[in-house]
Amino acid sequence: MHCFEKQLLNSEIYDTPLPLSSARDDSALLASFSGLFHAAWPCMHVVALEGPPTIAQLKKRPWLSLIYVYAGEITFSQHNSNVFCSAGDCFFIPQGSALWESSGYNIVNVSLAPEKVLVSLNSISAGELASENAGKWDLSKPSCIRSTNGNVEASMLSTLHHLLAITNELTINHPNLQTHLGIENQLSFLTALVACPELNDALLSEKKVARTGGTAEAINDLVKYMLSHLSEPLNLAILEQYSHYSRRSLQYAFRQRFGCTITQWIRAERLDLAFQKLKTARLGDSVASIARSCGYRSFSLFSIEFQNRFHIKPSVMLRKHQTNYDPARGTNVAKVIT
Repeated sequence: MHCFEKQLLNSEIYDTPLPLSSARDDSALLASFSGLFHAAWPCMHVVALEGPPTIAQLKKRPWLSLIYVYAGEITFSQHNSNVFCSAGDCFFIPQGSALWESSGYNIVNVSLAPEKVLVSLNSISAGELASENAGKWDLSKPSCIRSTNGNVEASMLSTLHHLLAITNELTINHPNLQTHLGIENQLSFLTALVACPELNDALLSEKKVARTGGTAEAINDLVKYMLSHLSEPLNLAILEQYSHYSRRSLQYAFRQRFGCTITQWIRAERLDLAFQKLKTARLGDSVASIARSCGYRSFSLFSIEFQNRFHIKPSVMLRKHQTNYDPARGTNVAKVIT
């Protein structure tokens, strides 16, 4: 495995994430940046940095970067993609040139040789998951995870936060212990998960399949849950928590199974339920009450979607079937033609 030349990283590490070499003639600007700690391995460096509000062009670099934001707001622009992160978020920076814009910030930057991350990716995908993506991982796209993305992302960020705190502690008091604890490999694997969300999805799917006996059974269970909760709020965060799948995995599974997104599937089921309720409406029922019982919080949205689906206004359908309501039977009956 090829690693960075240690001399290269030692001489240029403070160019990551910012091109400080361009500011070396400006002593006042250069003095505003301070390294808080620096841990080094042959294929990886971890540096804590703080700095003032900054706009800087990053040149193409020979390393990858994983940045945890302790304070500040940062926008990273590359290949027409903008990634925004704030305190508590983490983002992955590929090797290509990019634009960095930030407020005053406090970050920890992990710089890695691409080969180091690929070793982490291939050791998992080829060994445990036998993924078809093995050897085809794309490390050229920026990405970001936030605690608000879901429970899985929040757990990853918490793990990274604690791991960086341990790195800092060991750097000060017991640097030799870092290697024995495998800190370098753990940071590399977390970088791989942020850089390649499909690997994270594969790991989650593997866990779910092992526990339930198969993806099909897991989706069947989720479908039953949604059908029994159509009157309640249903969103990807709720379904992610219930199923223990990531939202990306859920969307993929639904497209494979039903040919639509989860949101489209829920809308169709709610409209079908509303259609049945309108057909069996009792005297005193209203379109608004039926819409609410089918999970709609907006009456106007329900009316528009219902008419688009069934080509009849819900109010017209309600009146039509209420005129056929038989109080003695408690049901709707067809009119007798004489």
